[in-house]
Amino acid sequence: MRTIGEHVVRGSSRVSGQQQQPAASAAAGNGAAAGVLSGITVVEMSMVLAAPMCCALMADMGATVLKVEPPGGEIWRRDGPPAQFQQLNRGKRSVVLDTRKQPAALKALKQLIAKADVFVTNLREPALQAQGLDYETLHREFPRLVYAHMTAWGRGGPKKDDPGCALSTSLPAWLAGCLPVWLAACLSACQSVCLSVCLSVCL
Repeated sequence: MRTIGEHVVRGSSRVSGQQQQPAASAAAGNGAAAGVLSGITVVEMSMVLAAPMCCALMADMGATVLKVEPPGGEIWRRDGPPAQFQQLNRGKRSVVLDTRKQPAALKALKQLIAKADVFVTNLREPALQAQGLDYETLHREFPRLVYAHMTAWGRGGPKKDDPGCALSTSLPAWLAGCLPVWLAACLSACQSVCLSVCLSVCL
Protein backbone atom coordinates (compact mmCIF):
# COMPACT_ATOMS: atom_id res chain seq x y z
CA MET A 1 0.00 0.00 0.00
CA ARG A 2 1.39 3.39 -0.96
CA THR A 3 1.34 6.79 0.67
CA ILE A 4 -0.25 9.85 -0.94
CA GLY A 5 1.20 13.21 -0.08
CA GLU A 6 3.68 14.26 2.50
CA HIS A 7 3.47 11.81 5.41
CA VAL A 8 4.80 8.28 5.48
CA VAL A 9 2.52 5.84 7.28
CA ARG A 10 4.51 2.71 8.02
CA GLY A 11 3.10 -0.77 8.24
CA SER A 12 1.88 -3.56 6.01
CA SER A 13 -1.51 -4.23 4.50
CA ARG A 14 -3.47 -7.44 4.32
CA VAL A 15 -5.70 -6.14 1.56
CA SER A 16 -5.33 -7.85 -1.81
CA GLY A 17 -5.50 -5.07 -4.36
CA GLN A 18 -3.32 -3.25 -6.86
CA GLN A 19 -1.08 -0.62 -5.31
CA GLN A 20 -1.78 2.91 -6.52
CA GLN A 21 1.25 5.02 -7.38
CA PRO A 22 1.72 7.92 -4.93
CA ALA A 23 0.60 11.37 -6.08
CA ALA A 24 3.78 12.95 -4.73
CA SER A 25 7.07 11.85 -3.25
CA ALA A 26 6.52 11.18 0.44
CA ALA A 27 8.78 13.02 2.81
CA ALA A 28 10.83 10.82 5.09
CA GLY A 29 9.32 10.51 8.54
CA ASN A 30 8.67 8.24 11.43
CA GLY A 31 4.92 7.92 10.93
CA ALA A 32 1.82 10.07 11.01
CA ALA A 33 2.04 13.06 13.31
CA ALA A 34 0.35 12.55 16.68
CA GLY A 35 -2.89 14.46 17.07
CA VAL A 36 -6.36 14.43 18.53
CA LEU A 37 -7.43 11.70 16.08
CA SER A 38 -4.43 9.43 16.65
CA GLY A 39 -5.65 5.84 16.84
CA ILE A 40 -8.70 6.53 14.62
CA THR A 41 -8.88 4.66 11.31
CA VAL A 42 -10.80 6.16 8.39
CA VAL A 43 -11.76 4.40 5.16
CA GLU A 44 -12.42 6.92 2.41
CA MET A 45 -14.21 6.11 -0.86
CA SER A 46 -14.59 9.46 -2.55
CA MET A 47 -13.39 11.78 -5.28
CA VAL A 48 -12.71 15.41 -6.22
CA LEU A 49 -13.07 17.94 -3.39
CA ALA A 50 -15.35 17.92 -0.35
CA ALA A 51 -14.90 14.40 1.03
CA PRO A 52 -11.17 14.20 0.20
CA MET A 53 -10.61 17.52 2.00
CA CYS A 54 -12.54 16.24 5.02
CA CYS A 55 -10.31 13.17 5.19
CA ALA A 56 -7.13 15.21 4.61
CA LEU A 57 -7.99 17.29 7.66
CA MET A 58 -8.53 14.12 9.69
CA ALA A 59 -5.12 12.87 8.53
CA ASP A 60 -3.64 16.21 9.61
CA MET A 61 -5.05 15.54 13.07
CA GLY A 62 -3.43 12.12 13.30
CA ALA A 63 -6.03 9.74 11.88
CA THR A 64 -4.94 6.84 9.69
CA VAL A 65 -6.78 7.41 6.40
CA LEU A 66 -7.03 4.74 3.72
CA LYS A 67 -8.33 5.98 0.38
CA VAL A 68 -9.97 3.33 -1.81
CA GLU A 69 -9.78 4.12 -5.53
CA PRO A 70 -11.02 2.38 -8.69
CA PRO A 71 -8.57 1.11 -11.31
CA GLY A 72 -6.80 4.07 -12.86
CA GLY A 73 -7.46 6.20 -9.78
CA GLU A 74 -10.28 8.58 -8.96
CA ILE A 75 -11.20 11.29 -11.47
CA TRP A 76 -9.20 14.04 -9.74
CA ARG A 77 -6.05 11.92 -9.82
CA ARG A 78 -6.50 11.44 -13.58
CA ASP A 79 -7.90 14.78 -14.72
CA GLY A 80 -7.61 17.30 -11.89
CA PRO A 81 -4.77 19.73 -11.14
CA PRO A 82 -1.90 17.57 -9.78
CA ALA A 83 -1.00 20.03 -7.02
CA GLN A 84 -4.61 20.17 -5.84
CA PHE A 85 -4.92 16.39 -5.81
CA GLN A 86 -1.79 16.16 -3.68
CA GLN A 87 -3.12 18.79 -1.29
CA LEU A 88 -6.50 17.08 -0.94
CA ASN A 89 -4.97 13.65 -0.37
CA ARG A 90 -1.97 14.43 1.82
CA GLY A 91 -1.16 12.02 4.59
CA LYS A 92 -3.28 9.16 3.20
CA ARG A 93 -2.60 5.65 2.01
CA SER A 94 -4.25 4.45 -1.18
CA VAL A 95 -5.31 1.06 -2.50
CA VAL A 96 -7.01 0.14 -5.77
CA LEU A 97 -10.08 -2.09 -5.43
CA ASP A 98 -12.46 -2.69 -8.32
CA THR A 99 -15.49 -3.14 -6.08
CA ARG A 100 -17.99 -2.77 -8.92
CA LYS A 101 -16.74 -5.75 -10.91
CA GLN A 102 -14.83 -7.96 -8.50
CA PRO A 103 -16.69 -9.56 -5.56
CA ALA A 104 -13.33 -10.30 -3.91
CA ALA A 105 -12.48 -6.60 -3.99
CA LEU A 106 -15.79 -5.69 -2.36
CA LYS A 107 -15.16 -8.33 0.30
CA ALA A 108 -11.71 -6.83 0.91
CA LEU A 109 -13.28 -3.39 1.31
CA LYS A 110 -15.75 -4.74 3.85
CA GLN A 111 -12.83 -6.23 5.79
CA LEU A 112 -11.20 -2.80 5.88
CA ILE A 113 -14.44 -1.19 7.03
CA ALA A 114 -14.86 -3.82 9.76
CA LYS A 115 -11.60 -2.63 11.33
CA ALA A 116 -12.25 1.10 10.76
CA ASP A 117 -13.86 3.70 12.97
CA VAL A 118 -15.15 5.99 10.20
CA PHE A 119 -16.34 5.52 6.60
CA VAL A 120 -16.42 8.63 4.40
CA THR A 121 -17.92 8.73 0.90
CA ASN A 122 -19.44 11.13 -1.61
CA LEU A 123 -20.68 8.58 -4.12
CA ARG A 124 -24.33 8.72 -5.14
CA GLU A 125 -26.80 6.72 -3.07
CA PRO A 126 -27.78 4.32 -5.92
CA ALA A 127 -24.10 3.46 -6.49
CA LEU A 128 -23.63 2.79 -2.78
CA GLN A 129 -26.79 0.69 -2.53
CA ALA A 130 -25.73 -1.42 -5.51
CA GLN A 131 -22.57 -2.43 -3.64
CA GLY A 132 -24.11 -2.73 -0.18
CA LEU A 133 -22.22 0.34 1.01
CA ASP A 134 -25.22 2.50 1.91
CA TYR A 135 -25.78 3.61 5.50
CA GLU A 136 -28.55 1.14 6.29
CA THR A 137 -26.53 -1.87 5.15
CA LEU A 138 -23.25 -0.89 6.80
CA HIS A 139 -25.00 0.12 10.02
CA ARG A 140 -26.51 -3.37 10.28
CA GLU A 141 -23.15 -5.01 9.65
CA PHE A 142 -20.99 -2.60 11.68
CA PRO A 143 -23.13 -0.80 14.29
CA ARG A 144 -20.19 1.11 15.82
CA LEU A 145 -19.08 2.59 12.46
CA VAL A 146 -19.36 6.36 12.00
CA TYR A 147 -20.81 6.87 8.50
CA ALA A 148 -20.28 10.20 6.72
CA HIS A 149 -22.02 10.67 3.36
CA MET A 150 -21.53 13.96 1.50
CA THR A 151 -24.00 14.74 -1.27
CA ALA A 152 -24.54 17.64 -3.64
CA TRP A 153 -28.30 17.85 -3.13
CA GLY A 154 -28.95 16.32 0.29
CA ARG A 155 -30.60 13.04 1.22
CA GLY A 156 -34.14 14.14 0.37
CA GLY A 157 -35.98 15.81 -2.47
CA PRO A 158 -36.31 15.14 -6.20
CA LYS A 159 -32.60 15.61 -6.93
CA LYS A 160 -31.23 13.55 -4.04
CA ASP A 161 -29.83 10.83 -6.34
CA ASP A 162 -28.44 13.21 -8.97
CA PRO A 163 -24.69 13.66 -9.34
CA GLY A 164 -23.36 17.11 -8.57
CA CYS A 165 -20.64 19.30 -7.19
CA ALA A 166 -20.27 22.86 -5.89
CA LEU A 167 -20.55 24.25 -9.43
CA SER A 168 -23.79 22.43 -10.17
CA THR A 169 -25.44 23.73 -6.98
CA SER A 170 -24.14 27.31 -6.88
CA LEU A 171 -24.11 28.30 -10.55
CA PRO A 172 -27.92 28.35 -10.99
CA ALA A 173 -28.24 30.81 -8.09
CA TRP A 174 -25.48 33.01 -9.53
CA LEU A 175 -27.07 33.00 -12.98
CA ALA A 176 -30.47 33.89 -11.54
CA GLY A 177 -28.98 36.99 -9.91
CA CYS A 178 -27.11 38.21 -12.97
CA LEU A 179 -29.25 37.39 -16.00
CA PRO A 180 -32.86 37.65 -17.14
CA VAL A 181 -34.95 34.84 -15.68
CA TRP A 182 -35.58 33.10 -19.00
CA LEU A 183 -31.91 33.12 -19.99
CA ALA A 184 -30.73 32.02 -16.56
CA ALA A 185 -33.19 29.12 -16.63
CA CYS A 186 -31.97 27.98 -20.06
CA LEU A 187 -28.29 28.16 -19.15
CA SER A 188 -28.88 26.48 -15.81
CA ALA A 189 -30.73 23.61 -17.49
CA CYS A 190 -27.93 23.12 -20.03
CA GLN A 191 -25.29 23.25 -17.32
CA SER A 192 -27.21 20.75 -15.19
CA VAL A 193 -27.59 18.27 -18.04
CA CYS A 194 -23.91 18.50 -19.06
CA LEU A 195 -22.65 18.08 -15.48
CA SER A 196 -25.05 15.22 -14.81
CA VAL A 197 -23.84 13.33 -17.87
CA CYS A 198 -20.17 13.86 -16.98
CA LEU A 199 -20.55 13.03 -13.29
CA SER A 200 -22.78 10.01 -13.94
CA VAL A 201 -19.87 8.39 -15.73
CA CYS A 202 -17.61 8.92 -12.71
CA LEU A 203 -20.00 8.52 -9.79
